[in-house]
Amino acid sequence: METITTFMRAFIAADHAARRAVYCAPSEEEFDEKVRALDAFLDEGQGAMEFPYAWDFVDPSDQSDGAATGRRMLAATRPRTLFLIRHYDHREFGALARCYVDSGMAWPGTRYMESLFVAATTEGPRIVAVWRVCVTCRGSGRLGDDACSTCGGTGWEPAGGATLGELGRITEVERFEAPTDPTSRADYEKD
Repeated sequence: METITTFMRAFIAADHAARRAVYCAPSEEEFDEKVRALDAFLDEGQGAMEFPYAWDFVDPSDQSDGAATGRRMLAATRPRTLFLIRHYDHREFGALARCYVDSGMAWPGTRYMESLFVAATTEGPRIVAVWRVCVTCRGSGRLGDDACSTCGGTGWEPAGGATLGELGRITEVERFEAPTDPTSRADYEKD
């Protein structure tokens, strides 16, 4: 669905601008403006959703070790990659899009890091829930021969927003770019 794709591309641009603003904005006011622009993509009526880099502005004159580390990390960022969108017929939201993205860090290789769930709201499409890859099993859902106890074998952990329960029937799949990580790629290719 073109609307969700357009929404996600705009979100990815606002997300990248907010991450850069933590260390690059000339003032706290400009930083706040970038964070407000990012927040406009979230349906806060579904519960708190925050992106960890959008917490605190770092003044450009700050020369502390923490600020220097942050600036080095910023140099390793890029806009997130949108890998895949799966559209579901959800019992509560109706049309629900699960958008798989990476972290936006310029690491060797690419992998799923978050699923952003987009649904129609009275204000247009909004992110209604965020799930992050389980750090215990790295998204595989398995620890050896057993299901991962942290994520219940799903490979994902809710990180804010609506409680979704069963996602429902897949109605459409849109592929954009295959991840290089084997676990993410196997999921990308399964439908």
